[in-house]
Amino acid sequence: MGDDIDTICNVSPPPPCAETYKVLTGETVCPSKPEGIVKLLKASADLPEGEPVLYDIVLEPPIDGDSAHTVKFKVDNPFANHTDIFIKHVKKVGKYAMDPTCESMPFTAGCNHEAPTIEVGCHEYEGVDPFALVNIYFASNTDSMVMDIGSGGDVTIDKCCKPPSEYEAGYGVIEYTFEISCVCPDGVTQA
Repeated sequence: MGDDIDTICNVSPPPPCAETYKVLTGETVCPSKPEGIVKLLKASADLPEGEPVLYDIVLEPPIDGDSAHTVKFKVDNPFANHTDIFIKHVKKVGKYAMDPTCESMPFTAGCNHEAPTIEVGCHEYEGVDPFALVNIYFASNTDSMVMDIGSGGDVTIDKCCKPPSEYEAGYGVIEYTFEISCVCPDGVTQA
């Protein structure tokens, strides 16, 4: 009986993280736009090499005449340790109104298969393809890269996002601003 319990209760550690779950990235979601639909507009530090930060990108056209384009995606932590991630964006209210909002992903490690889906309203102007703007803040009081680069005080987390109270002793913040195209040139997206 004791051997059976050991066999049943033997929990093996999770396998090393295979980054293959990150599909529908800015480079792959829209085959007719090989340069990609995600553009880094502003950065307070270089992005770590490797996998894309935004993935599982879904471009959603208007449902009816009273709605507008939206884009959905997930955010990955490209840093070595857990960080708190804050995503500042706008959400659609009706056809043209947009409310600023902030979503947080506290204590997030890379390779988070259960990352929440973020939905962002797209800006739509006459003569310009719809696009979304997203500010992503990576904050940490433990990750050495975030602390070293982001502790200079040049970047502060937007007031709509609240850093954790345990950050009182100091922390680093790195900010990236992305523009995401909300349509493919030929209307075909990778599924």
